[in-house]
Amino acid sequence: MAKFALGHVEPYDEKDDDWESYIERFELFVKCNSISKAQVVPTLITLMGKYTYKILKDLCTPVKPEQKTFEQIKDCLQNYFEPKPYFISESVKFNNRVQSKNESIQQYVKEIEKLSSNCKFGDGLMERLRDRLVSGVYSNEVKRKFRFEKDENLTFDKACELAIQTELAMKDTEEVHQSEEVNFMKKKTNKRSEQFNAKQNQGRNYHQSKEKDETPKTSKKYEIEGQKNYGCEVGLSEETN
Repeated sequence: MAKFALGHVEPYDEKDDDWESYIERFELFVKCNSISKAQVVPTLITLMGKYTYKILKDLCTPVKPEQKTFEQIKDCLQNYFEPKPYFISESVKFNNRVQSKNESIQQYVKEIEKLSSNCKFGDGLMERLRDRLVSGVYSNEVKRKFRFEKDENLTFDKACELAIQTELAMKDTEEVHQSEEVNFMKKKTNKRSEQFNAKQNQGRNYHQSKEKDETPKTSKKYEIEGQKNYGCEVGLSEETN
């Protein structure tokens, strides 16, 4: 009876994955399924997919891939997909990395930590991270906090905490200002609307008042003219008789 495998390892795709993570998942797959040492290489070659196998085959020529050890195959493809960067150029990238305008402190910290992994800073790593954080933040308010920080033993972790707290306080203040500005604009709009309605009502009342003042005069005029016409008709009637 065939034994069902625990888990699944898909063919390697360098567009969606990195080789180091892929191999870590494969090693867990081997452990979970108790695959013997003799079957590790055949299992890896079977699961890696035809594209990766072709690359491996070209790299191993004239030796066949299955004749290599697992460690040899792992390192061979590691150097192909993810060659080790030159630490000097990586140090330059690290030292030039600054926080962008729309990047949070937490995002910036993750990026400089990632860049530092290839810089070989050794025991001075945390100090270099702290200095890059302090000198690379975008906000003038956060820079001011660091500038007036009295702790001579400021660690990278404390610097991160201080920067994050300052950033959050700035966001809260900005939200309050935005809310106040919205309320001010609403009041201003309502006031203009009230003034406009008041002018409309004033104009409407003026026209109505004018109509009331003109209506009796017009009626009286027609009444007088009617009396005159009636008098003329009476006179004409008497002369005719």
